[in-house]
Amino acid sequence: MFSWVFQHLERKHERRGNFQKAQLYRVRQFSHPPVSELRNSPVWNPVGKYLQACFNLRFCVQREVYLQARHDELYEKLNIDPSAGDTSWSVTEMQALKKALQSMPKAIWNLEREAQRLLIMIYDEPLERMLCAHHKREDWYLSKWLRAECTRSGGCCGRACGCCERQRNEMHPQYKGHCTSMCLCCEKARGCSIMIDNYKNDVMIIDIFQPDFDDARLSYAYSWINAYVVGLDPEI
Repeated sequence: MFSWVFQHLERKHERRGNFQKAQLYRVRQFSHPPVSELRNSPVWNPVGKYLQACFNLRFCVQREVYLQARHDELYEKLNIDPSAGDTSWSVTEMQALKKALQSMPKAIWNLEREAQRLLIMIYDEPLERMLCAHHKREDWYLSKWLRAECTRSGGCCGRACGCCERQRNEMHPQYKGHCTSMCLCCEKARGCSIMIDNYKNDVMIIDIFQPDFDDARLSYAYSWINAYVVGLDPEI
């Protein structure tokens, strides 16, 4: 009944550059199903798929850097002393790393196209406008809540390195983001490697749209949605 009024107010505040008030009026224009029903909601399901593509993209961008670093490390060791130890393992490992590396540009390109396609599929217009307005803000992901999440997962926001604030991959300078298990800095800090090839197996990425998060604490789930979709200040 009041959707046209809310949309008018949304646009007015957007023109004035008042992001927070514009988002509030966007929030009032769509329904809020229980968190346990988000994944099956025809309105929220496309949002979940879009965010999953973004998580996968973040993982792959960092994984490409990780694979290149491991390949270069082995190459350098072989060049320093080709006769030291059993070189057959190193050569085999380098070949495997090179093969994985060669697949990464296409994988990243495909994920970029998939993310764009999924964004278009978000048919609820206020929800799509809200998500896009949030993600268009520079460094939107550096909110206090998401920094705390990165820190709790063992990521670089808990250190003074500043990795999350810089580009992660020189081949894809547009991508910044919080840490995955493919972050070289995190690997150095934890003292062990975690070899995985899928973001869904990465415990450093929390995705409440996955089935095992059906019983996520409500307060946490709403904070997660606000951090990734809405972007309202906690005080509002």
